[in-house]
Amino acid sequence: MTQADVRTLSHVPHGGLRHRRRRWPWILAGTALPVLCLLAAAVYFVVTPRAAAPLALPRSAAAAPAGPVSGTWSVASGSVAGFRVRASAVGIGHDVVGRTSAVSGAIVLSGDWVTSAQLRIGLTGIRVDGRSQPQFTQSLRTRQHPVATFHLTEVTTLSRAFSSGAVVTRRAAGFLFLNGTACPVTATISARRDGSELQVAGQIPVELAYWGIQAPAGAGLLGALADHGEAEFRLNLHRQ
Repeated sequence: MTQADVRTLSHVPHGGLRHRRRRWPWILAGTALPVLCLLAAAVYFVVTPRAAAPLALPRSAAAAPAGPVSGTWSVASGSVAGFRVRASAVGIGHDVVGRTSAVSGAIVLSGDWVTSAQLRIGLTGIRVDGRSQPQFTQSLRTRQHPVATFHLTEVTTLSRAFSSGAVVTRRAAGFLFLNGTACPVTATISARRDGSELQVAGQIPVELAYWGIQAPAGAGLLGALADHGEAEFRLNLHRQ
């Protein structure tokens, strides 16, 4: 330290030095907080299991269609339904996905037309990452409304190629009854024949506020859930 530095320090009031010393912890805290937030987000993203892929038709090749297409097709074992909603922590996003096999219902086909469709989903059996999540049970109020249903409200046209085994994708209008409320929705569905089986996969956009669904608590100080998501389903159907 030079003599000039000594003279400079000798003219600084002791109170000013103490004030500067007190400011350092706050400066360090302000610098460290963004780093801690990013670290927390990184940990959240790394330790959270990778979300299941959206429900879709099987990638494997389908067998040649067998039997007539017209008739009533009932939901069979192997069918799955659930939801997908986006979660984020400090700008890093991750899908939260729920799944259940408690699915029933039927679709009625008449040639190239879908004349009727009804799908029932048992909500009490939904699992998130393979585990029961009480916060989602509370948000969906499954004790009061344990079942969600989808009803087709307009006849939907397929195509002649569908009867021969082609994959057909269509938009279907209906009502989704969820959390004690029925709202009109448009489902995007893909369907194909696989031997004597009919396979259908679809997604329905869900704005939580329309059904009075509140985002579950427990996302954390740095976390948040989106105000919208998707209902998803993949159905295996057998002709009655």
